[in-house]
Amino acid sequence: MKKISFVVALVVLFGAIAILASCGSSTPQEKTFGPPIEKPEEYQPATVEQVFADPELMDKQVIMDVYVDEVCPAGCWFFISDKLGDKVRLYVSRTKDSFTVPESIKGLHVKVYGKVIASNTGEMLEGYRVELID
Repeated sequence: MKKISFVVALVVLFGAIAILASCGSSTPQEKTFGPPIEKPEEYQPATVEQVFADPELMDKQVIMDVYVDEVCPAGCWFFISDKLGDKVRLYVSRTKDSFTVPESIKGLHVKVYGKVIASNTGEMLEGYRVELID
């Protein structure tokens, strides 16, 4: 009887460890967030630095190869930069009734599709889609 109780206790213990380990996973399950882009060829490649330096990009659709620096806990906005830890960061807000992103994409290399728009604090990107690169 003691042997059976010991085996059951071990099974429960290892099951609990497996569940806890999977909960702490930092890799997102999904690789894309947001609807597919119908005509990706219409998006102009741009960097974060270019968005701030080039007024011609205002109201243009861009595709950006960037890193995620910070993510809202609810996943409705995030900051991107050309390199991790850059001082120059761009705020990305999703479109109304659009996708959210998990906090676990923080620090990851992504491709972001969106439109450069003006806000009361400066330029920002209205995000349409995010794709994990790595």
